[in-house]
Amino acid sequence: MKLRNRIIPVITSDISQPSTSVVTTGSSKPSTKRKSKLSLDGRSRESKGVTASGVRSKRKGIEESEDGWGKEEKGEGIVETKKVKVARLIGISDVPDHLLVWTFEQLAIVDRIKVERVCRRWLRLARFHSWSKTNSFCYASLLQQTTCTPWRCIDDRPKVGNVEMRSILNRAGTFLHSVDLSAFRDSLNYSVCSSIGHFCVDLQTLCLTGIQLTNSSLNLIARYCPDLRSVNLQRCFQESVIERGLSGFLAKCQRLTLLDVSENERLCGAPSFSNLPGSLRTLVIAGCFRLSGQAIDQIRRRCGELSVLAMDGVDMVTPDELNALFEPLTSLRTLKFGECFVTSVPGGTELTNLGRLRDIRELVLNDNLLITNDALAAIGSGCKLLETLDISGCNRSVTDDGVRELAKLPNLTHLNISLLRSVTDDGVRTLARCSKLQSFLMHRCDQLTDASLLMIAKSCQDLIKVDISYCPLMTDTALWALFRLVNARADKRRLKVWIARSGATVPSPISHPLLDFNDSDHIADNSLSPLLLDIW
Repeated sequence: MKLRNRIIPVITSDISQPSTSVVTTGSSKPSTKRKSKLSLDGRSRESKGVTASGVRSKRKGIEESEDGWGKEEKGEGIVETKKVKVARLIGISDVPDHLLVWTFEQLAIVDRIKVERVCRRWLRLARFHSWSKTNSFCYASLLQQTTCTPWRCIDDRPKVGNVEMRSILNRAGTFLHSVDLSAFRDSLNYSVCSSIGHFCVDLQTLCLTGIQLTNSSLNLIARYCPDLRSVNLQRCFQESVIERGLSGFLAKCQRLTLLDVSENERLCGAPSFSNLPGSLRTLVIAGCFRLSGQAIDQIRRRCGELSVLAMDGVDMVTPDELNALFEPLTSLRTLKFGECFVTSVPGGTELTNLGRLRDIRELVLNDNLLITNDALAAIGSGCKLLETLDISGCNRSVTDDGVRELAKLPNLTHLNISLLRSVTDDGVRTLARCSKLQSFLMHRCDQLTDASLLMIAKSCQDLIKVDISYCPLMTDTALWALFRLVNARADKRRLKVWIARSGATVPSPISHPLLDFNDSDHIADNSLSPLLLDIW
């Protein structure tokens, strides 16, 4: 009688090479000398007869079938064998190059530079192949954060000096279209312009806020980056006179659409503004109080297509020069001309050319002594598309007659008349005609009473913000009018009301889920800021 023996599969422990084990089945004559033993690690020890390792290393004449099984003649019996392959474990070294590059591209810039230290392969892939999708550099991209709050910029930001910046631009400069270095202004100086010029050949947006520049550094940027579209040079000329460098820069960068040179106190604009590009759409010169009349004239001559002009604090010019400036700017949509302390002469020139701004949407004229009743009359007659108007602090020359003229603006939605202490209920009642009014700020308007707000709440159904703080004649009667307004509205828009230091009860006993009362002095002071966010 023949016995049929089967030897179990053997799997080797070597993971570096694919291994093969053999399963054998066969029939032979019974023999008491044929023995096979298994060790604890799964390996078969040699014995008399056929062992697993012996079949693998000494088998002869194997005929392998399609399913992996084969037959071998061994002595007086036939042994069936089958190969079993063990897959080698996959490590990080086996990841393809394109997957590693994709992984590196998802990392923040700081981490992408750190992975170069792992090995030579990662150094090659990270440095030369993982920057093609990095088209902008700023504080957020450096640490891959979406927001940059002031305290995080100061406390948590890594130190980025001229050397570190050159290393980053050497890797990513070819692909960069936007560079914002404003968060590192305390550790960078004019030397960074050399790195920008040599590596960022396709740069279009550049922000150097607070970095002190020189004439040669500006010329270097203009030489290598003539295709710039947006440049921010805010507070960059505090320690030097840079008219010559700015003049050369503007002469070479004739495709600019946005230029910000605000808060440069030494800038007078002559002769640098004579090279202003005609392609400019946004010009920010706020805080440049030394700008001369010649510079203002160059803006008029060369920048007729401006859509945004911010010139807060420019007060070294005359009303005649300002009227000449506003006359050709028919495409202007936003004008910020606050904090102007040029006093108007009785019987002299009035700023009436503001009424020629036919396409104006936002007009911020806070704390401007040139704004009079005549100027408001011109605005009411000519600026029919105006949506936002801020005349807060213009209390020397604005009375009820000027406020009545604002009722002619059919699209007015945001109005700030704070600190107009000579305005009374007679002037404000006419504003009820502005039925689209959404924000109405009356902070520190001492003469206004409940009658003003009652009429506004009755006619303006879209109100979402009202400020009656520091209005001692405003009482709970006005708050009840606002309560009836939100209670009658079909939509669920909330109405925010500031009532600090007013005659209304604090806290107010009036309660409605859509009515928010605030008695904080801090928020009431913030109501004096422009109502809309800056668009640049």
